Amino acid sequence: MGNIGQLKNGNCFPSGEGICQIGGEYCLCPWKRGFRHGKGIIRLIDGNYVKASWRWGRQQSVSDTVPTDAEIEELEQRIKRFELLFGLIGH
Repeated sequence: MGNIGQLKNGNCFPSGEGICQIGGEYCLCPWKRGFRHGKGIIRLIDGNYVKASWRWGRQQSVSDTVPTDAEIEELEQRIKRFELLFGLIGH
């Protein structure tokens, strides 16, 4: 959920900054041409937070740097919106 881009043929893809849920983990990161690409933050299944880096959809590294309170708050706010939206769609 986030920004999108569109190809000339009308197909859409994630672009810009957005949040996704994969296997119970939430990830807020930049997207480029439909792939996670750049540095972002993940809330792991166990509730811990980490910073990570992706290149064309492949996770490159997890940082030793702890996410800031502001970064965690931004992710949590986006998770709330994500869950609310998909809760409404599911009914």
